[in-house]
Amino acid sequence: MDAEESAAQESLLVGRLRGTVDGVIIASPRSTGAALSEAARGLPSVLVNRVLKQLPSVVCDNTAALFDAGDHLYALGHRTIALLAGPSASWAAARRSQAIRRWAGGSRVRLLELGPFRSTFKGGMQAGAALLGTDATAAFAFDDLMACGVIAELTAAGVSVPAQRSLVGCDDVLLAQTITPSLSTVSAPMDDLGKMAVQTLIRQIEAPAGEPVHAKLPGVFVARGSTAPAPKR
Repeated sequence: MDAEESAAQESLLVGRLRGTVDGVIIASPRSTGAALSEAARGLPSVLVNRVLKQLPSVVCDNTAALFDAGDHLYALGHRTIALLAGPSASWAAARRSQAIRRWAGGSRVRLLELGPFRSTFKGGMQAGAALLGTDATAAFAFDDLMACGVIAELTAAGVSVPAQRSLVGCDDVLLAQTITPSLSTVSAPMDDLGKMAVQTLIRQIEAPAGEPVHAKLPGVFVARGSTAPAPKR
């Protein structure tokens, strides 16, 4: 069931499932912690891409991979870098932004923060338009779909990726590998995350009184065609 990023719809949909399923996997929810806990009360549940103390969760920890991505950009000569932030209600967006800020704080770079933007292709086009108004030579996009919109907007404006702007995405969806240029991104172990979420949910169903399990799997930075040496001024 798709809540289309609506926090109110999430609670309604979880409530609608009550009594018809043995358990539910809730992916990238936007609801508040209190609303999620109430909606899932008494229903075995696992959060994916979000952590709450009260509910089991499975997340991809992208911190080290984002540091690697930042070091990659730095090694290519980029010193002014933009952070194209994801949706303000997104737990994952907040954590990714925090990781990038931490990396920038320990590096000799100037970090420009733009957004928040929706994690959609159109949101990426809006982020690309904002990026064009800066002197940043590289940017982190919240996710790959947003990054694709950024590339489209830059290309329409006659700005080449990666010759004039380098770009890093996150998640490594199939589109990241098929777009031109292919997208440098943080690859998440999607299959392993899915398996672990199902296994965690089964344990919840079989032993609902157990302590919530919070599992983390690491992401890995993959350099591809959307990053290149910074243009010479």
